[in-house]
Amino acid sequence: MLENDRSGSYKLYCLPTPVLPKAPPPSIPAVNREQVLHYDFAKRPGTTVADSSPWGNDGQIRGAPIWREAAVGFGPPGASIVIPNAKGFDFGNRAFAVRAVVKAPEERKFAMIAMGEYPGNRLGWQLYITDDGRAWFNSRTTELAYRGARSDGPLPTGRPVTLTGMRDAAGRVRLYVDGAPQQMTASDALYVYGPPVQVRIGTQYNGTAPLQGWIYDVAVYGRELSAEEARGDSLAWFWTEHLPGTPTKP
Repeated sequence: MLENDRSGSYKLYCLPTPVLPKAPPPSIPAVNREQVLHYDFAKRPGTTVADSSPWGNDGQIRGAPIWREAAVGFGPPGASIVIPNAKGFDFGNRAFAVRAVVKAPEERKFAMIAMGEYPGNRLGWQLYITDDGRAWFNSRTTELAYRGARSDGPLPTGRPVTLTGMRDAAGRVRLYVDGAPQQMTASDALYVYGPPVQVRIGTQYNGTAPLQGWIYDVAVYGRELSAEEARGDSLAWFWTEHLPGTPTKP
């Protein structure tokens, strides 16, 4: 409605208003479009673990994992989380990253945190702990040769740490511990990843090498992460777990 008194007499006018187009639906932020898996174990799931990424890679719980506040462990034989034919893990020869918040077991032994199995390449990529207590992340060359990055020292066992393994578009493999880049890197990891056979959390592809520590959070990205993203909220995990009486992680 408009009003006008320029002529000396007050007048009101009614004019038709064009219909405005509806606002487009909110788009998924780029960081989430490129996140292909995210499990947060703050709440104990039912028979499956819900994936909060846009890809819907819900995990099938095998066996009887051990659940504690905000974390899961895979000590019992046959315990693991399996994602058959996981979507979004066909990285090609592009960059990708795997990030997990874990508490290493007291007993030092080979233990798998997360891995992807591909046709003809059972050990496609892996984030794991060796029997000397160090963390490793590896990818493969086009000839399936191993290319790995190792933590500078054994992981602490008294608190959660954030581990981030990355392969960049040039085939370089790196590992970060609580956001700090580790000295050992590798190159030529240019294997072309197609659709996977499966992704596993907590064990090797065949159920061996169970992680008897704890996993709090795991995420996989189809891109390289910044140093800040590699660090994640490791400081929040430190304060939550390291000091008695600290409020739970936000």
